[in-house]
Amino acid sequence: GAISKTVNLPETVSVDEVSQLLLDAWKLGVKAIAIYRDNCKVAQPLSGKADKLVVDPAVPPVPLTQRRRLPEDRTEIGRKFRVGDYEGYIHVGLYEDGTPGDIFVDIAKDGTTIAGLMNSLCIAVSMGLQYGVPPEVYVSKLTHMRFEPSGMTNDADIR
Repeated sequence: GAISKTVNLPETVSVDEVSQLLLDAWKLGVKAIAIYRDNCKVAQPLSGKADKLVVDPAVPPVPLTQRRRLPEDRTEIGRKFRVGDYEGYIHVGLYEDGTPGDIFVDIAKDGTTIAGLMNSLCIAVSMGLQYGVPPEVYVSKLTHMRFEPSGMTNDADIR
């Protein structure tokens, strides 16, 4: 099939830039390329001036969310639990207002795949909590996932 491209370049384009353009076109499989430099012909099919960028002052830029770090000395809730054949510990660090700011779960020996995956998940959830993701979002997204070990814990407060 025929693949051809037309490339319009500024008058200041260098020989090296044109050489690179030809090489890139060849690598992309372009069969024919027409190169035009500004002012290379008496009349140009298209010419115009670039419009200046107009910024609407009525729309302020959206600030980036800032991380809300937990204090060094914080309240934590820690519990021991069992799910299936796995026994573990959960620790939740709380802000002064009682909302959770980080979560850590120890469920297996260090170095095991499940320990690594659980640590990674806890880091991701903790970072999200510190950047303002509501805990309910995690609950709604992670509820009803099924994999072993699964089931209720032996702790009435942690189901």
